[in-house]
Amino acid sequence: GLGRGRTKNEREGGTMAATQMARFKSREYLDLVKSIGECKSKIEEDAIMKNEVVYLKRRLADPKLDKSKLREYLLRLLYVELLGHDAIFGHIHAVKLCSDASLTNKKVAYLTTCLFLSEESELLILLMNTMKSDLHSDNYLVVCASLDTVCQLATEDAVPLILPSIKELLTHGKDIVRKKATMALLRFFLKAPHLVPDYGAMCRKVLCDHDPSVMGAALCALHEAVKRDAASFKNLVKSLLHVLTQIVDRRLPKTYDNHRAPAPFLQIKILKMLALLGQGDKAASSQMHPVLIACLKSANSGTGIGNALVYECVRTAIAIHPDAQLLTASAAVVAHFLNSSHAGVAATAANNLKYVALDALGGIVQIDPSYGERHQLAVIDCLEDPDETLKKKTLELLYRMTTTENVEIVVDKMLTFLEQTSDEHIRADVATRVSELAERYAPDNHWFIDTMNRVFELAGDLVRPELADDLMQLIAEGTGDSREADTELRRSAVESYIDLLGSGKPKMPKLLLAIVAWVLGEYGTLCLSPTEVMDTLAGIGRRQDCEDSVRAFVLTALCKVCCAQGGTGGPTAEADAFVSKMLASRNLDLQQRAVEFRTMMACPADLRQAAMPADASCEEVESDSLAALDAFVSQALANGAAPYIGIDLRDDSALSSSLSQPQGDALRYDNYEQPETASGAQRQGQMGGEMFTSSMGGIQPLESLISGPGQGEGGHDQPPPVQDPSKPQLNISGPRKWGRPAPQPQAPPAAPEPVRYAEEPVLVQADPQPYAEQPVASEEFADPAEMSEKQRLAA
Repeated sequence: GLGRGRTKNEREGGTMAATQMARFKSREYLDLVKSIGECKSKIEEDAIMKNEVVYLKRRLADPKLDKSKLREYLLRLLYVELLGHDAIFGHIHAVKLCSDASLTNKKVAYLTTCLFLSEESELLILLMNTMKSDLHSDNYLVVCASLDTVCQLATEDAVPLILPSIKELLTHGKDIVRKKATMALLRFFLKAPHLVPDYGAMCRKVLCDHDPSVMGAALCALHEAVKRDAASFKNLVKSLLHVLTQIVDRRLPKTYDNHRAPAPFLQIKILKMLALLGQGDKAASSQMHPVLIACLKSANSGTGIGNALVYECVRTAIAIHPDAQLLTASAAVVAHFLNSSHAGVAATAANNLKYVALDALGGIVQIDPSYGERHQLAVIDCLEDPDETLKKKTLELLYRMTTTENVEIVVDKMLTFLEQTSDEHIRADVATRVSELAERYAPDNHWFIDTMNRVFELAGDLVRPELADDLMQLIAEGTGDSREADTELRRSAVESYIDLLGSGKPKMPKLLLAIVAWVLGEYGTLCLSPTEVMDTLAGIGRRQDCEDSVRAFVLTALCKVCCAQGGTGGPTAEADAFVSKMLASRNLDLQQRAVEFRTMMACPADLRQAAMPADASCEEVESDSLAALDAFVSQALANGAAPYIGIDLRDDSALSSSLSQPQGDALRYDNYEQPETASGAQRQGQMGGEMFTSSMGGIQPLESLISGPGQGEGGHDQPPPVQDPSKPQLNISGPRKWGRPAPQPQAPPAAPEPVRYAEEPVLVQADPQPYAEQPVASEEFADPAEMSEKQRLAA
């Protein structure tokens, strides 16, 4: 909106730049633009852009490229970027050209840089010093180009570097520079408000500028600050009202008018700030009322921008402390918008005006509901409009306008709309709103039950399950006025559900069927005999649209009907067949309920009547005394069951000790034992002995061969191990295939002295006793090293 009021300097600068740009266009550039415009498909456009990318890469890589050509190539590269192709290879050239001394080159470079780069680009660090130096240029056009880039690409890191220069430019001699400096200040505030501590003071100072464009920029900057902290700017109300009055009185230049509306965008910005500053402030609102009425009258011009001004005035009147005269004027304008279809307005524009009117009237109704009653018929007529968005907005307004006087009309219209619409989201929303209105403003319980039945019937499974619980609770609790009134309410509910079942509808929502089953089970005998009630319930369970959750309600209702007959009644043939079928159901819940039904029918009459009392769904179950279970507890104790121990009497230490001592195959909760540390020779002997003993029988471990006969661990005498003759043993006798031939066996010599070597382990002749078949002995002793090798291999 600020761009419409451009100053003379702006227009002259734009004309000069356009003339210079037209002078430097080449034939290739014009052919490129023409070819893009003549493309018949995206494929042709992509082919042109691919060729252009290849050409530009080659040309931009030339170190002797002329600056004028570089400017043109950057503009052509801009087309590549805008049409969705990668032009990152040329971004650095745009950044470099920003430091050129030529004004035309600088403006093109800044323009392409703003369009190429983002706030996260690493090339911005190369641009900071250039922008800062250009902000101090003597040419205000260079300063404006730099400020445009600051407004687009400035980050939080750039605020401390550039903010001092921006503060100086707020008092520049050119109005366009002051306006752009204010916009750059707003950019800094949005990015890092903590780095601009005196932001409000600077904006207040700029607001007093004599140039309307600078004042408009200051309004935009102040609006952001007011949105964050309105209390700090309460003293601005008088200044804003003074500015608004001058605008309404047409004291600004004609260049700021838009369709005969004086500076409409400045008015809208001021109205938004007044709405924030007047919330909850009666004194400030009282100052706004006469100015808002004058603004409302002058804005009602019948044009689009005039309607926007009227809507903003109404929103401001709703937000601040209410005034009867202002609300009346606002409601009159809203009524004009609601009847816009009768004023010869186009269909689309009329729907837009109606939507705005419904939104504004919703705010007025919240302050004073009487205004909604005056325009109730016009609002209801909007439900017949084919526009779905308008219908949804109308439903929201009707929900706000509903009272005890018009609830029947509003709910009937909403139910009619629910029956006609097919959007599931809208249907669910309408069903929820109708149920809330019926529960809040119902004239009587009969109307409430009929309305809820229709909601369940029309909306189906889109209704929240909590609504079904609320309806059943209302029927069970009754009105509370008298017993006769409650009985009449329940009888009316039973009759309505019997008529609903008799209507012959092939499909009904599961929630509605569940409610019908529950009501018939609780109060069906008020209108029917127990036999008829059970047959009706069995018929519900046999329906094709009956799900397992509904059949669970049916089984419970059948049980209640049977138990309600003084505890002496039994199921009918149809009910018994249904229960028998549920006994074989795949649903475990249905099986359990069917088994409970059979078990209950086998119990005595008094127990059945006590377990299923009549009309006791809302009564609290007394759980303090469980005397009825004493007989079962005594029988269990007699059979050896452990007595119950209270929590306060339990000994946790005994429980933990019993867990720590495993009994039989019980789980053990103690830690694993720590492994014992053994030497290398012991570990090797243990591993070898265990392996051969487990796989081949009674083979003596290697450590026994090393330590000598009768020597165990630690060198102590130990008896030779006794071998089991039933187990297989290794036979090392027979022909040898390696080494010297084995000599004939003879009696072993008397304990020879062992020969010790430095590098070999101490070996002695093994005890022949473990080898039961034929011991190995030799008359001539072989070399100890050779003996050691053979014995090692044998082991």
